[in-house]
This record gives sequence, C-alpha cells and structure tokens, in this order.
Amino acid sequence: MHCTALNLFGTAMKSNLVDRITIESGKCGGRPCIRGMRIRVTDILGLLGSGASHQEILQDYPMLEEQDIHASLELVGCSSLRITASSTLTDELAFRLRAVAH
Repeated sequence: MHCTALNLFGTAMKSNLVDRITIESGKCGGRPCIRGMRIRVTDILGLLGSGASHQEILQDYPMLEEQDIHASLELVGCSSLRITASSTLTDELAFRLRAVAH
C-alpha cells in the first residue's frame, strides 16, 4: 500500500511507511494492524488522540517502533482511508486525529 503525501515543501512524495500496516481477515476482525501484530492502527490513534506522546506509547508497547506510529498517522492522511463520524471512534477523537494528521 502506498500513499502519496506532501512533504514540508508541498512536493508530492511516495511513502513506504504504510507498508508497515497489515490487514489479515483472521486477525483483529480484519482491521488494519501494525506489522502483523495484534496492535490495531486504531489503538495507536486512540492513544495519540487521548494525549499520549510517541515516547509514552513506545514505552508501553516496546515491540513498536517510531515508524509504526508514523505509519498509523500517515494511513489516516491517505485519500483512500478517512476517519468519519460513522467509524468506531468518537467524534471528538476523530477531530483530534484529523488535527494531528494534517
């Protein structure tokens, strides 16, 4: 999975970060997870949305890497996947995640 994003200069760039995201039908209900582990992207986003820092997340989940957090945020920004009010996230959390992702 590739996502075209804008770098700091507004130039389109292709990122391989979201390649860290896996989707398996028999794992976590087919929801996007981090590198085949049972840690869902929504888990990471929920922690960020509740105010946890990257460092706190990495301390609590030592199997994660900084790039996993970045991949989760990048996934939110991909045009093919959007957080909507109909998702399992609350409206407030969705608002916070949109702010963090952009």
